[in-house]
Amino acid sequence: MYLAADDVTLAVGHAVAAGAQLLAGPMTVLGLGDVAVLADPAGAVVGLHQPGAHTGWDVTDEPGAFVWAEQMSHRPDLSRRFYTDLFGYEQTDMSAPDFTYTSLAVGGTPAVGVGGYGAGVGADVPAAWTWYVAVTDAEEAARRVPEVGGAVVSGPEDTPYGRLVLAQGPAGEVVALLEQAPPEVVA
Repeated sequence: MYLAADDVTLAVGHAVAAGAQLLAGPMTVLGLGDVAVLADPAGAVVGLHQPGAHTGWDVTDEPGAFVWAEQMSHRPDLSRRFYTDLFGYEQTDMSAPDFTYTSLAVGGTPAVGVGGYGAGVGADVPAAWTWYVAVTDAEEAARRVPEVGGAVVSGPEDTPYGRLVLAQGPAGEVVALLEQAPPEVVA
């Protein structure tokens, strides 16, 4: 997962001063942009990207495209402070009993989320970013996951945002496949 930064070198300096560990970079990648890879203070690996010829996602919220990303950890307050201090995100607390979650926004538009693992998740589960990809049919996506070398971790299951499948790829990577709920019709 890469987050946009106006100046990767400056952002890396701020991130390291705030407790992140620099893993790679900053470096320019084929004129596409400057990147760096960090482990945030909770231990989740995240990239920073300063646009060059590649500006980021051109398509979102359509089947096969990016929908959402979130960082989950056992230390959500630490993560929330880190990302809001680094990027100036606006915060909306969406927590509920036994559930800690903050939506982070830019200019009022939700960008990413930061949440806490529930009580049933062992301390050995590392902090991680998960990105969500839109699918037209969660049931069909779940059937296809093993065909392409992955495994279904959970789902399909209904959520307030649509039908969700959590899948793991052959290298251990995790992706959430989301059949988005239809928009609410306001009369």
